Amino acid sequence: MQFTGERYVPGIHGDIELEHRHRYLLACELVRGKEVLDIASGEGYGSAMLASSAAQVIGVDLAQDAVDHASRTYDLPNLSFRQGSAAAIPLDPHCMDCVVSFETIEHLDQQQQMMQEINRVLRPGGLLIISSPDKRWYRDVPGGINPFHPKELYCEQFRELLTANFAHVVLAGQRVLYGSVIACSASAAGFRHWEQIDAEIAATSDIPRPLYDLALASDQPVVGLPNSVFEQFPTSADTAITMAAVLDVTRAELAAVRAELAGAHSALVGARSELANAQAELVNAYGSHSWRVTRPLRGIKRLLWHPRPRPGAPAIKA
Repeated sequence: MQFTGERYVPGIHGDIELEHRHRYLLACELVRGKEVLDIASGEGYGSAMLASSAAQVIGVDLAQDAVDHASRTYDLPNLSFRQGSAAAIPLDPHCMDCVVSFETIEHLDQQQQMMQEINRVLRPGGLLIISSPDKRWYRDVPGGINPFHPKELYCEQFRELLTANFAHVVLAGQRVLYGSVIACSASAAGFRHWEQIDAEIAATSDIPRPLYDLALASDQPVVGLPNSVFEQFPTSADTAITMAAVLDVTRAELAAVRAELAGAHSALVGARSELANAQAELVNAYGSHSWRVTRPLRGIKRLLWHPRPRPGAPAIKA
């Protein structure tokens, strides 16, 4: 499938791949041996990753072309794809152990309806694994708008939506970092994060300014996600593919800007034509017979309204 910016597709590297694949790698650990729904499955790569550890995976996506592509590309015995909406999931009630929903809810206005549908298809005590961009760090601070996101959520809004529909919710944050990792398999001390801004260094127990909010939600108690790192080393060919995909999106944006400019130019040409017509009408009016005949009368009218002062007469002050 072609990369348009709406959904991630394999072959696109950099931050976007790290973010998406890292989430699915964590989900693979949590859905082992379970029946799983991947809602808004898109190109299908994530559903295929889940199928490597789950008993069964059903990917559901609104776009039929995405469903057809995924069905052709990922032919696994425990994986299938269906067309459907996150606000009207085409599954029977209480048929899934887990629902995975990465970067989906911000694409919908019917967010509460989506939550109700997820609860409907989950078995009692089932698990929702969900993520969404944090509006503060994704949109407000950097600026700009993602046209595919009609309703982004701040972290607290995301939490409130989940807690209104599930008894237990645990949140985590995600963003791509440049830094050093020290890991100890024997440690249970948790996570320590140092951040240097100019000469100041601050320490926290989580990742500040998460670009994405990631959550586990269930009516049964849930434990927190493990602290984890996903690292990759792209080849020069991978970089070339990434640049080509970015260039395609840039070309599409440039074409849209050119179309807007063409529309503005057309409007400007029309305004200039109207101005030229008005000027021509004014010249014709000044050169008309009636304008010349009435010229003396207009001079008399000006004298009546603005008489010239007699020589030596005192000036009249207003």
